[in-house]
Amino acid sequence: IVIKLFALHTYFKEKMYFKKKYYFIFNYNLIFSNLLMNFAQIFVIVPLTYVDVNYIQDYPSTFFYNFIMEADSVGYNCGMMLLLTLTIDRFITFSNVCKSKYIKHRIIIFGIISWTYGMVIMILNNIFEIKKLYDRENFCIYVTINSSSLHSVIFISFTQMFSRIVPFIILGIYIFCIVRIKSFTRKKSMSIEKTRFEKKLLIQGFSFAMFYEVEALLFYQRDSILSIIGKEYTKHYYIVLNFFIILFTCFNSVAIFIFIDKAREHLKRTIFCRKNIKKNENTIIFIYNYIIKRKPIYHFNYHLILSSFLIILSQFTIVIPLTYKGNEYFKAYTKSLAYEIFLDLNAIGYHCGLFLILGIAIDRFITFLTFKSVNKVKRKKIYILIIFSWIYGIFNLIDTKLYCAKYMYNYSKYIITFSYKSIPREKSSFFYVNLIKSVIIPVAILLLYFICFLKIKFSKEFVNSKSCAKFCFEKRILFQGFILSFFLEIQSILFSYSQPISTILSESNYKYFLAFLNIYLIIYTCFHNIIFFTFSIDAKNYLKKFFNR
Repeated sequence: IVIKLFALHTYFKEKMYFKKKYYFIFNYNLIFSNLLMNFAQIFVIVPLTYVDVNYIQDYPSTFFYNFIMEADSVGYNCGMMLLLTLTIDRFITFSNVCKSKYIKHRIIIFGIISWTYGMVIMILNNIFEIKKLYDRENFCIYVTINSSSLHSVIFISFTQMFSRIVPFIILGIYIFCIVRIKSFTRKKSMSIEKTRFEKKLLIQGFSFAMFYEVEALLFYQRDSILSIIGKEYTKHYYIVLNFFIILFTCFNSVAIFIFIDKAREHLKRTIFCRKNIKKNENTIIFIYNYIIKRKPIYHFNYHLILSSFLIILSQFTIVIPLTYKGNEYFKAYTKSLAYEIFLDLNAIGYHCGLFLILGIAIDRFITFLTFKSVNKVKRKKIYILIIFSWIYGIFNLIDTKLYCAKYMYNYSKYIITFSYKSIPREKSSFFYVNLIKSVIIPVAILLLYFICFLKIKFSKEFVNSKSCAKFCFEKRILFQGFILSFFLEIQSILFSYSQPISTILSESNYKYFLAFLNIYLIIYTCFHNIIFFTFSIDAKNYLKKFFNR
């Protein structure tokens, strides 16, 4: 849906261009027809698959459910006719049957025919008592008919036969068009640019046709395919089929950015946050080249964001699903390689982030210990500290594995902990060393910052340099690092004293405390990103330009 909305946004923003290219009326209508199909995925397939059946047992009998299923029917049949009429339009173009002045009227008529066909099929389905339902066990939408009515049987046979024939008609027409390309190219009345554009549209339409051909084969030949691969794979087959339908409807929107230069330019402008495609203007590249590259200290922020992303990843892939569905529901998942990888990435992210904040503190300490170093290039020193931080994060994980320990998520207590299984006594000191490091490092960081503040307060060298712009910048970075360390210290205290707190609080209240701990962790990792825009004037100005563009 997001892809489709962005495609519609592109049509709206570049409307002066697309108004002159009548062919894109097909793309515009295809997006709307595919949206109707996606609504069925979101409001029917997803809830009926994942939500407890006791909560939604009356849902299939509601008006909303029936409305969504009818919308899916309209979207599918309209989309099929749009692809057929799009193919006919390509056939007319490459066979030189009709003059170009009739293109707009022809395409509008084709669009009206397609939507009319979709609506008529939906109305006749209701008249002949043909309904679409969702099979929760096999993850598929199926059709029920009134078998006692001869009209219902004839009508459903006609629609299914037509849906099976259309893909072959479309493919046959495109083969004819491809054969006709040579004679079309030799046509002197059409410019080279126009010829290239028509060829692009032909390739785009052919790619639509190939996706639709595969979808039709997977859907209408499902019984034959299942008889070959085995009935025990029915669920897996329908999962693949649903995924392919989503992929097909997405491709209809993505194709515009693949084949049309104007749409691709708009995509670049949006992603890189620039008003026109001029070099070095309000882009993400601008942030790196003109903020981070010029001020090496911001490399710490850059890598802090990456390390915090690894922590957040475990929240979304492990903490949230296992908390709300329980360990039994994800029993197979907790034994999988993906589960262990996400936990290991969380460990790397945490320990790397810890040393990155220590690296900022060391950099501030060196800077303010000898003020002359403020004017020197510190790039190499910063790179060394950053590389060491990542090495420490990875080394800590390897060290954990060597001591036969592993990370696990305790869903009853909402916390990621060590698994102490099969740990020899002589190696138990490993855990105490890790605990001490997690407590001592935040305290050491705060001490470094207090020394820096005392140095600024009592040193005449700094008092006389208050008007210096460079000094003001270094002081801002000092405050940034101090705030990061302060948040880290609170997090360290909460984690380190979670066991003593458990003896004070009741079991139910302790769970709330651990839930708060996870929320604080998410806020803390988010703060790594926010602080960049808080203390960097360049980044702040960029943010203002981004929202005011």
